[in-house]
Amino acid sequence: MSESTRELAPLSGYSQEELLKETSPPESKLGALGVLNYEVLHMVTYYLDFQSLIRLSQTCVAGFILLHDLPAYKDMVRYAPTVLPALGRSQLLKYHASSVIHQALRRESVCCCCQKQFGGYIFLPSFERLCFTCLNSNLIYRMVPYHIIYRYQLLTEAQRFGLRVMHFDSRFYNQRLARFRSPQSQFLVSVKELKRHTLLPPRPELLRDSAKWFINCDFRYLFGQLKDSRDYSYYRTFANHINDDFLWEEHQDFEAEPDLVSRNAEDYPGAAYMRFPHVSGGSGGSVKVEHGVACQGCWYAYELACDERRPRRFLRDAPEFELLDDCLPMLIDRDRLMRVEEFTEHVKTCRGIKIYRQDGEGDDE
Repeated sequence: MSESTRELAPLSGYSQEELLKETSPPESKLGALGVLNYEVLHMVTYYLDFQSLIRLSQTCVAGFILLHDLPAYKDMVRYAPTVLPALGRSQLLKYHASSVIHQALRRESVCCCCQKQFGGYIFLPSFERLCFTCLNSNLIYRMVPYHIIYRYQLLTEAQRFGLRVMHFDSRFYNQRLARFRSPQSQFLVSVKELKRHTLLPPRPELLRDSAKWFINCDFRYLFGQLKDSRDYSYYRTFANHINDDFLWEEHQDFEAEPDLVSRNAEDYPGAAYMRFPHVSGGSGGSVKVEHGVACQGCWYAYELACDERRPRRFLRDAPEFELLDDCLPMLIDRDRLMRVEEFTEHVKTCRGIKIYRQDGEGDDE
């Protein structure tokens, strides 16, 4: 027997499939994504949401390295570390691709609604930059309970399946202007999401159906805290206002029409938003992060207006459209975020700073 025959003899007991299996390269731990090169793999991950990327990173070391190499993930962890946990707790993380979140962080910093002021807040269901004026005055950025869709049968089952439903979390959900606040969990849908489906019935039908519904009220959704459905003003106003406000414009100029700011703020329960910075620069240059500046003088003016012991001291210098019981326009000025350049101009005309200086001079005397 020759040497070549003796070398092949130990392999004669194996089949061809077993021999090919031994010599084939090992499969990638990333699954079907492992056959792509690194550049194409990064392009694919931009269309995935962070929830899918985090699950992928927990499967293998390669997925962990891939997630931490993404610019979107690195920027969010460094500059906005509280936004991703908020989206996760509210169950909205699966609706936003990583590229959409990264573009909102890096692109224009102006409000997407009025296109004028600094958008220092992010609307969680649609992930749009908004200023505090549009958040409180434009009612399409309000949230309604999910079960109201079943009540009035506004959407079909297929359309309800496509809605972005937010889980109520008291730590990340702002419901400042509402009369009713439930400590239990709820599921909410934005009014803007409902307006994508033009299936709202005419107002007379809504009024007739709502009158019948109030008589035969189902108490399961009242959480056992109200004896009569008439005590909850939200159920009385929803049917009257949702159809009338169908033609709202997304881009409204509240500076030209200041009366729009003073509209009824309790048609819808609240707004789901968070503070969100704007990041510019990078790639070798300096990185500029804008968080927005809040005026302490406007805070002082709002406290004076809400103080029953000193109402005349402030209201003597206030414009007429701000003489409201709920002080909503002053609330908007109090929480408005400005750029540094805008803040330097605002300080020159801020009434709160002027009154604060006068009070300080009076105390010194």
